[in-house]
Amino acid sequence: MNKFIVQAKETGERLDKFLARKFPQYSRAYLQKQIQKGGVQINAHSEKSNYKLKAGDKIVVAIKPPEAISLAPEKDIPLEIIYEDRDLIVINKPAGIVVHAGVKNLKHTLVNALIAHYPLLGQVGDEPNVRPGIVHRLDKDVSGLMVVAKNNQSFAYLKNLFKTRQIKKIYACLSWGKFQEEKGEIRLPIASNPKNPSRMVAVQNPRDPLNQKAKSACTEFKILKQFDKTALIKVYLKTGRRHQIRVHFKSIGHPLVNDRLYGYRRQIFLGSGRIFLHATQLEFVLPQGKEMKFISPLPEDLEKILNLESGIMNQE
Repeated sequence: MNKFIVQAKETGERLDKFLARKFPQYSRAYLQKQIQKGGVQINAHSEKSNYKLKAGDKIVVAIKPPEAISLAPEKDIPLEIIYEDRDLIVINKPAGIVVHAGVKNLKHTLVNALIAHYPLLGQVGDEPNVRPGIVHRLDKDVSGLMVVAKNNQSFAYLKNLFKTRQIKKIYACLSWGKFQEEKGEIRLPIASNPKNPSRMVAVQNPRDPLNQKAKSACTEFKILKQFDKTALIKVYLKTGRRHQIRVHFKSIGHPLVNDRLYGYRRQIFLGSGRIFLHATQLEFVLPQGKEMKFISPLPEDLEKILNLESGIMNQE
C-alpha cells in the first residue's frame, strides 16, 4: 500500500497521469483499470481516472501488479529483427504465425518468441500476461512489419501514435478484378458480423442497425500494376480496424487473392494459397524526435504469385 498527499504544484493533474508518474512500471491503461476496480482511494472515496487533483488530497494506492506471464518462452520460433533500441523492436513477421495468445493459441505465437528473447516484456502493456509489448497486430497469414514496445513508457508512446494516427502504415496486396481508377479511397465504417464473430463487415447503408456499433474506417490505395484478372495494390491505412483491408476491398467487389475468410465462394487459389497481404512499410518518429522508416520487400511466396500473374498477362 502506498500513500501520497497532493502538492500545490500537482493541482489540476488527472489522477491517472499522477499515478503513471508514480508507478512508471505500469501502463496507464492498467492503472485506469485499477482505479475503476477501487484500488485507488482519494480522501477515502473512489474517483474516476479523469479526476482533477486538489492540493492536500490524500491518495491511498492498493493495486496489485499484473499477473506473472504464463506464456512459455519458445526460442525455436524464428524472430527477424529489423531494428532495436532500448525502447522498441521492429520485426518482420512471417506468415502462418499468430501474434499473441488466445484461448486456442497458448503456444507457438510471436509473443512466445518475443519473451524468449526479451523476458522483461512480461511486465509491459495492458495485458502483459497475454500480449506483452504488443501495440498492434497482423493477422495470422499476413506477413510484414510490426513494432513492439520494450517498456511501459514506450508502450504508452507507441499506443498514442497509433491512436492519433501518427504512424504511417503501408501494405501491398493483390486483389481480384480490374480497377477503373488508378487511385481510390474507401470510407466505410466496420462492425463485427453478428452472424459470425470471427468476421467483420463494412456497413454500406447508414440506416443499417449495425451502423450504431460500427467504427469509422478509411483505406486509401494506388494501383501499382493491373494484370488480366488481378491487380497489385499499394494500400495506405488511415485507420486500423480489424481485417480493415480485407473487408474494404471485399465491399467494393475486389476481394484479396487467397483470402479464405472474405474471398469469393468459388475462388481460385494462387501459389502458396495464403492471403496476398504484406505490411511493407512503417514510418514513425522516435521519442527522441528522430524520424524512422522501415521497408520490408515481398516474401518469396508472394513474389512467385506476381511472377505467375505477369506470365499470364504476357501470354494473353
